[in-house]
Amino acid sequence: MPASNLFSKIRNSLPERRKLVVSGLLVLVLLLGAFLRFYNLGAGGLGNTYYAATVKSMLVSWHNFFFAAFEPGGSLSVDKPPLGFWVQALSAYFLGVTGFALALPNALAGVLSIFWSIDLSGVLLENGPARGRTDSVDHAGGNFYRT
Repeated sequence: MPASNLFSKIRNSLPERRKLVVSGLLVLVLLLGAFLRFYNLGAGGLGNTYYAATVKSMLVSWHNFFFAAFEPGGSLSVDKPPLGFWVQALSAYFLGVTGFALALPNALAGVLSIFWSIDLSGVLLENGPARGRTDSVDHAGGNFYRT
């Protein structure tokens, strides 16, 4: 086999290999991030006991759930928006009021943020995992990411 044919085959396969290597590295970053977020997740106990008591009281009634009530009587509400507590209460409903159940929604959100960061970097750099979506945006007349 002549050297020129060998080099042309290598040259033609480089873009495919580069895509494969980059995709593999991005999967490794995602897996490493997931491992670091889930490793020893419930070891800290309930975390902040004030907010853990809020989640526990939210499981008592719909009124407490809707208003993110701090105590079971439902007369005191916490000082934060209830959406995060709603997600934690759903997790605690299925898994029990444990440190793992209270931290699980935050860990899942962290892993999703890694995925979305990788996806956004592909949109901004125009050669990542989201390359197909930038083409559809360009055809729609958006052209948001190019200067």
